[in-house]
Amino acid sequence: MRENEVWIFMGSYGTTHREGNAYWVIRKYKRGNGYSARYVARDFSGYTVSDPVKKFKTFEELVNFLTREANPRANENMIRYAIKTSGNEEFWREELEWLRSRFAVKREVKPTRQVSLLEVIS
Repeated sequence: MRENEVWIFMGSYGTTHREGNAYWVIRKYKRGNGYSARYVARDFSGYTVSDPVKKFKTFEELVNFLTREANPRANENMIRYAIKTSGNEEFWREELEWLRSRFAVKREVKPTRQVSLLEVIS
């Protein structure tokens, strides 16, 4: 695997021991010209079939495509996990930061107040 490529596992197909795996391969262009994605199906025998490459200008367009159009089961956590386990976190640092900032859960902290037993009973 190249440093500018991430393989996102989308599931298995087939029955019994003759299964294949389906992936989305995301590639980040090194000169900052955008991103590309292609669907790859790898058979149990090693035979690989892939769709044509789709190009995107921003990472946001790519994530929107993968989560909404390409595979509704895909989510941002799958993309984040694939990037983290690829071993190239430094190369993909900006994208990881974008995923963290966009999908961070913002919680409000409610102030607590001490209540006496008399107030609870009445």
